[in-house]
Parts: sequence; structure tokens; C-alpha cells
Amino acid sequence: MKSMGIRIAAVAALSTASVMPAWARDKQAEAAIRSIEQAIVNARSVEPVVQYFDPQIVMYDFMPPTIRGISAFIAHVETVFAGMPSFDVQILEMSITADRELGFANSIQRVIVKDAKGSITLDAVFRNTNCYHKVNGRWLIQYEHISFPVDLQTQKAILAPEPP
Repeated sequence: MKSMGIRIAAVAALSTASVMPAWARDKQAEAAIRSIEQAIVNARSVEPVVQYFDPQIVMYDFMPPTIRGISAFIAHVETVFAGMPSFDVQILEMSITADRELGFANSIQRVIVKDAKGSITLDAVFRNTNCYHKVNGRWLIQYEHISFPVDLQTQKAILAPEPP
């Protein structure tokens, strides 16, 4: 009986030692997501952006309405690009956490928009969160949330070029 207990304990110890934890960070996944985030920031048209989004994307931009689905997302991005003849986006801070199937990228970004004459029309810092899932070996954004901090006394967005 004693040897049976020892065998059961040994099997239990070996089986738990070889099992991956329920959630383990994947540095390669995090690096892949970091590359996607930078590619999106560098894009100046819809085509390079849309390839990274799930067909069922849900997006909360800083302006309404909520965007649901890839067709609405494409129309929204086309409108945004059309309204900004010249712009630059910089990632000021970014934190990425991912395992083999899910990933999250949180960042603070700065956008500078110029009109056709080169005058700055917007210089703002905003927050961005993208939630990824892996589909057929590709990382796709399933949920995106963009926001500005709000001054609760004035109920106005804080667009200061300094990170919140």
C-alpha cells in the first residue's frame, strides 16, 4: 500500500511538472503584436491597417458611434484618413501582454495633424487599447478602444500634448 501511495505521488508530481500554467507570457507573440502596433501607426491608407483587424471588430473611438464589423471599420478609417491630409502618430508608451492565443496592447500615443498649408490643427495625446486573438496563425485585433482623459469639472477632453 505504501509503494502504491509513493507511485501515485510520483505520477502526480511528474504530470504537474510537465503541464503549462493556465496562462504563460509568450515573448514572440508580444514582439509580433508590437510590430503590428507600429505598422498601424505608420500606415497612411486603409489597406495596410485593415489586414490586422478581425471581421467582427468592435471599436470604441473617441467619437461616436461604436464601430461594429469590418465594413463599418473600413468606412470609419477612410473617413479619418480623408480628414487628415498630413499627420504623424508616435507611440509614447506601450505595454503588451500576450500568451499563445490572446494579447493586449495598451499605449499612450501622440497625434499631430496638419492642414494642407502645413499648420498644426491638432496636437493631442490619447490612450489606445487593442485586444488581439490568434486566428489561423495570425494576430487580429478583435476590440479597440481609443480615448482621451476628461476633466470632470469642465466635462471636456484633455488634449494636452503631455502624456496623462
